[in-house]
Amino acid sequence: MSRQEALNSRAERIETHKVPRRQNDVFQENVVKLMNTIEKRMSQSSLVKEIPEASEIEGALKAPVQKGTAQYTQWVSKLWREIAKLKSSGARRFLNPCRTHLEVGVTLW
Repeated sequence: MSRQEALNSRAERIETHKVPRRQNDVFQENVVKLMNTIEKRMSQSSLVKEIPEASEIEGALKAPVQKGTAQYTQWVSKLWREIAKLKSSGARRFLNPCRTHLEVGVTLW
């Protein structure tokens, strides 16, 4: 039996089961709270408000309302590009870890 055949036979034996979502998902609620806090700190930071590109980046910092969606994931990716354009190293150093934490929150969904 070739390696590919062995992998295919193993994959055929693996069964996945859908389980219903928890009615009270405390972990998800806390992740959402953390993400909201990060988003709020990003948009209210004096480091961001005082840079010349403030008007441009403020629009990019407005997150979609619903977390865990494709739209939210795309927003986090776009945010990476927008932060990279900033001339202020202080603003980049503040915003990039925030974006990274939001990215981790998306993967936990």
